[in-house]
Amino acid sequence: MNQALPSQASPPSLARSSRDLRISTVSPSTLAPSTISTTHSLLPTSAPFLPTSTLQIQTAGKALFRLPSPPKDLTTPIFSPETGRPVYLSVRSKRSSGSCELVDAESEAGTVLASTIYHWGPGKNPVVRINHEGGEGEEFEVLGKSLVSRTTVFECRWGRFEWRYVGRKERAEGVSSLLVLERVEGGKRVKTAQLVRGEGTRSLGSSGSSAGNGGRLEMCLDVLEGEGNVVDEPTVVSTCLVMLKKEVDRRRALQVAMISVAISGAH
Repeated sequence: MNQALPSQASPPSLARSSRDLRISTVSPSTLAPSTISTTHSLLPTSAPFLPTSTLQIQTAGKALFRLPSPPKDLTTPIFSPETGRPVYLSVRSKRSSGSCELVDAESEAGTVLASTIYHWGPGKNPVVRINHEGGEGEEFEVLGKSLVSRTTVFECRWGRFEWRYVGRKERAEGVSSLLVLERVEGGKRVKTAQLVRGEGTRSLGSSGSSAGNGGRLEMCLDVLEGEGNVVDEPTVVSTCLVMLKKEVDRRRALQVAMISVAISGAH
């Protein structure tokens, strides 16, 4: 599903909450260790990927030995690692809901740049709505590529994209998880973003075994010859957050299974 939609005003309740939850300048050292430095040293030296924009997603995710409850924090800040100030806020209206809005943290009006809607039930894919400049909007689904793969696919006005997990052999030392976003056109793949999680980049309070924890989001949004921008930043951020939400959902399902086994074994 990929269609243009009319502009949509921000719901007053979330707009107010996003203003109330604006975060003042913080010391970059509180985001993640070595946030100011680049992550090139953590990546294979042969990688041609040169980031033009970098953000730090701050969320601790879900540890393994916890109850399968939804995340407590209703707001996920996304910072600039250079200034230590939030650029975006991902805001949920209530703890029991996974639906969220991506808010411009620098906007006094709490401008909603994108929103993601989750529907309960099997086969219900998350729907991302991007509010483009000029009042136009579009919606698209984030689909699983297959039943046995964690790779997701979405098609928007920028083209077809895939988020995939990079295997251990392709990761450099010190990187526990590497998520890559690629634009796919025919047999050609162009890396447009990557979420790096390692000792110096993952969110404070998380570990290598955490699910859905934040990290360093690096993006290459330079123009392509004769084609314009590769993709816009709100699309990258929103779909990256979908990937983190999927990690948390899988972890919660595993925790439910572990509890069920423990209960059945006790009888």
